[in-house]
Parts: sequence; structure tokens; C-alpha cells
Amino acid sequence: MKNSRVLIFAGTTEGRKITQYLLGKGISLYVCVATEYGESLLPEGEGLTISHKRMDAGQMEKLMGEYRPDYVIDATHPYASEVTGNIKEACKNSGKEYLRLIRESSEARDCVWVDNIEEAVTFLEHTEGNILAATGSKELGAYTRLKNYEDRVFARVLSLADVVKKCEDLKITGRHLICMQGPFSAELNLAILRQYDIKWFVTKESGKAGGFPEKCEAAEAAGAKLVVVGRPAVEEGYYLEEMCEFLRKKLELPQENSPKYREVSLVGIGTGGADDFTVRAKKVC
Repeated sequence: MKNSRVLIFAGTTEGRKITQYLLGKGISLYVCVATEYGESLLPEGEGLTISHKRMDAGQMEKLMGEYRPDYVIDATHPYASEVTGNIKEACKNSGKEYLRLIRESSEARDCVWVDNIEEAVTFLEHTEGNILAATGSKELGAYTRLKNYEDRVFARVLSLADVVKKCEDLKITGRHLICMQGPFSAELNLAILRQYDIKWFVTKESGKAGGFPEKCEAAEAAGAKLVVVGRPAVEEGYYLEEMCEFLRKKLELPQENSPKYREVSLVGIGTGGADDFTVRAKKVC
């Protein structure tokens, strides 16, 4: 454990959790995220270095040579295939062990499954009704192929200035632009679907950590159809608790310090009483 170093490419809920776990065990960490916003979500602590600089494979390899980590953890998004490829290449060239932190997938029924955003838009060209695009701002340009997209498409994106500017350049503005940070509850998804009379809910298969089950639940309740972009490939690696256990053994952390993550739900009912609980709140409690 002494002087152990771990390099983490994060940007996901799992990335933040593995960072918090190792930081609490006194491991020196270098965590890379893609944006300043991603940096702001990470925990603070001694021995933690954070960078939000975007890097190619060569720059990653240089960082590995300078930082000399014992392990490199790829905790990037399941759809960030280009970044994952760069991390793998850098690890191979620098002789560092590559560890993939994978996200559990979710099963969904009665969905339209597509391989990419272009295929989703091609499908939507033959439909009618409002569309909620919750697939990220990078690929919003594809939706402009749709006839009357300014009227049909409602985009849910992060509340970042550059993202808003990009949406404005695509003429997705006003009530058609929903800037929020996920993951979202089923109730909030349902409220949005009903508020904007959404018929088609386009999303990625983001797993439980990304709120995918809540999207499925809301779509069913609202009578909207999910159009789901499947993951690029089936990945091999470790789930969060498996990764923590692997590192506990390799870094010789005490057995009693192994993580025991539990889900905590904060249920608010304002100034009301027990009779004002929603069905979901009662179920959780």
C-alpha cells in the first residue's frame, strides 16, 4: 500500500465512487476528466491530483511515464469508445496494467433498439410527434436532418455555457432546450415527457447508474416510446465492487476496509404529511 499510485480516467458515477474509495484509503490518485464541470463533481482530499485536459493516446502515454502509476483504471462512459481505445493504447505502449471499470447494463422491453444516433434519426424520419433527445450534445447535429426538427426536438443537455451555445447554433433554443444534470428520477422524467407531450424518448443504454430503469418506467407511464442506442460493444472488466475488492487485495488494504456501498434515498414531501407521499416514495421507504 505504501506510496501506491493509481491513475483514473473518470467522468462517470462509478469513476467518482472508485476515486472516493481509494482516496479514503490513503492512495495517491491522478484523476483525469473531460471538463471543468466533471472536475467539480469529484471529492476533495490529500493526495489527489485532477486534470480536465483532453488527451490523445500520446499525451496519455506521456502522463503514465511521468506519474508512474501502479494501475490505470478506465472508468469512462460505456459510449466513449474512442477514449477507451486511447487509454488501452497508452497502457500497452507504457507497459501499465489496464483495468476497465464497467457499468452494469439494464434490460428493457418494448423499445426500438438502434446501433447509433444516425440510425435513430433515420427511424424517426418516418414518425410523427415530439422527440426528447437525451443522448448528449455532441451528436445533436444529427437531429437537424428531421423535417421541422425545430418544432419536434426537445434536447436535454448539461447546463454548461458551451453546450448551450452549441444548441443555439443548431436552433434548438427556448422551451426546446432543457439544461439539467442527471441521473433523473422516474417522476422527473415523467413530468418532462408529459410537459412537452413527448412521443419518442431517445436515450443511450446507460445502465442503473445512469438512470436507465427510471427512463423506462417513465416512458411506459407516459405512453412514450423509447428509442435506445445500444452500447458499442460487450466489454470485459470489473464492476464497481469487484474493482474495489481487486484493488484491496493488490494494494494490500485491510480486509475490514473493503467497501460496503448502500443506496440512500432522500425523500422530500415539502410541508406535507405522510398522506402526501408519492407511490414511489412509499415504495422506497
